[in-house]
Amino acid sequence: MKQGVLLINLGTPATATTTAVRSYLHRFLADPRVINLPRFVWLPIRNLMVLPKRPSASAGRYRQIWSKQYGSPLAYYTQKQAAQLQELLPDYKVAYAYSYSKPFIADALAQLEKDRIENLTIIPLYPQYSTTTIGSVIDDINRFYFRRAYIPKLHIINSFADRNDYLDLLAKNIQTALDHGQYDQLIMSFHGIPVSYAQHGDPTHNNVQLRWPV
Repeated sequence: MKQGVLLINLGTPATATTTAVRSYLHRFLADPRVINLPRFVWLPIRNLMVLPKRPSASAGRYRQIWSKQYGSPLAYYTQKQAAQLQELLPDYKVAYAYSYSKPFIADALAQLEKDRIENLTIIPLYPQYSTTTIGSVIDDINRFYFRRAYIPKLHIINSFADRNDYLDLLAKNIQTALDHGQYDQLIMSFHGIPVSYAQHGDPTHNNVQLRWPV
């Protein structure tokens, strides 16, 4: 049985330019999982207010983190993760994809189909489930396989925030940084969601866990 692993991340503009950022935001803000508003309300806001103005400012911020050597940090590290996992799993086909930029999820799944993968593990690179991230990824997977003649055996990892090895690694990395520097405060920030999303069942706020090494 041919086995595969697909890593999925959010995506990134192709370049740190206003045009590329606008194209990326257009796809991102078209996802009803991300913006849960009636289309007749949201589309005028997106097309007349957000997309004409926001990309220029966002492109400036992207340029601050863009690398002259390897471009987008998210793309660089996602590709590096996939390459390192491939080394650890030589008997597997390891691929990566993005929700809102190339290579898209459907394109990666199509290639894995050509490779005749029969057992596929899909890992969205978000520690805890949210409708805005993993929920959206699962939508893309379902759209691809809808009425497909053959569907491989699928294993979708929809959360790994509660794994002890993951939490221990985070705590170890933080402690190592603290041991090698002088700091006044340690500030931890988590990606938030609108209150209304939580009220409708998104469990993100329940899955944010912190553990400090004893």
